[in-house]
Amino acid sequence: MAMKDDLFDKVTGDAGVTAIIVKRFFPDSAPAGTEFPYATYFEVADPGHHHMGGNSDIRSPEMQIDCWGRTSTEAASVAEAIKNVIDGKSFIEGGTNFRAVFKENELDFLEERKDGSDEFNYRRMLQFDIWYV
Repeated sequence: MAMKDDLFDKVTGDAGVTAIIVKRFFPDSAPAGTEFPYATYFEVADPGHHHMGGNSDIRSPEMQIDCWGRTSTEAASVAEAIKNVIDGKSFIEGGTNFRAVFKENELDFLEERKDGSDEFNYRRMLQFDIWYV
């Protein structure tokens, strides 16, 4: 859990991100009625790493960050701001040593709005491999 908290702090501590989503960066899903734009994040997978002596201390979970907007441009701007903070970077935040963060995938989706309208919400999905100890 500490890594996810430290990732939250890194992303929401950046002025470029907070200018767009303030602190609307939520684990798993956003609360009902959350103002757009915003982002959500969750762990997709956490493969184990071993060496001849047993388990390795390094971890490399795959994290998915979904960037939400009322327009494709709005969702894309959230994604770009987040990528600028973590993609291809190494950093220490809180108690986590992020050795490397690599964007592995980026996809766009349309989601039907739940208000009965013919309009859509836009989601840009980012998938990252995060290597940390």
